[in-house]
Amino acid sequence: MELLFALNISVVEILDVEFVDKLVDSIHQHNLFPSQIKLELTESALIDNFNYVNQVLEQLQGIGFRVSIDDFGTGFSSLSYLCRLSFDEIKIDRAFVTNVVDDAKLQTVFNSIASLATNLNKPVVAEGVETLEQLIYAKAKEVEYIQGYYFSRPLREKEFVEYLLSHSSEGKTDD
Repeated sequence: MELLFALNISVVEILDVEFVDKLVDSIHQHNLFPSQIKLELTESALIDNFNYVNQVLEQLQGIGFRVSIDDFGTGFSSLSYLCRLSFDEIKIDRAFVTNVVDDAKLQTVFNSIASLATNLNKPVVAEGVETLEQLIYAKAKEVEYIQGYYFSRPLREKEFVEYLLSHSSEGKTDD
């Protein structure tokens, strides 16, 4: 089983001219591959130095990293940025998930982001899913990935390994 690790990247980090080299060196030191790393960048990080940031993202994707636009809809969303930006997925911020089941306005925003991602041929992640109703809603809107306390709270390394091992045999048969 190959694990995928998500790393939050700040504007300061991505604007560091040595960032790509430092990142590649670090993952090699830990016996990881770029394909195992998803870099999560908040959309507000895209505002300053957009062209440079996008060049770095393209370089990282060329090496094999995945790029996710995190907290989509909470920053300075611009469709023009989205059209020009090199990314692999969009994450719907938890602010649009928490009350989505009962709030028609949140449903409109949630549905629009999910539809936008689908139309761009990008997978979408719903952040902050805590209830079965939220999970059902997200799945009904064809959200591919779910993140949140519904599955697990954040875990320390030892707890994470135990969680992973206890869930790795689920759904498998001996056929």
